[in-house]
Amino acid sequence: MQDYLEDVAVREHFEELLENPKKWLRIGRIIRKEDAVKCVAMEEIVSKSMMELAYLYSKTESFE
Repeated sequence: MQDYLEDVAVREHFEELLENPKKWLRIGRIIRKEDAVKCVAMEEIVSKSMMELAYLYSKTESFE
């Protein structure tokens, strides 16, 4: 993040990527700390997210 804020070349690179959705894939999950602390099933949610990410990663290995 610091590189993005301080380096114009890094910013331009990300802007170029975002302009062409065929060049990037957003994967992951954002969970607010407040929600994570209150959620009883958080371990199950995180585990499911990890399995989904592992599946997506396994599908991208063939493109390398």
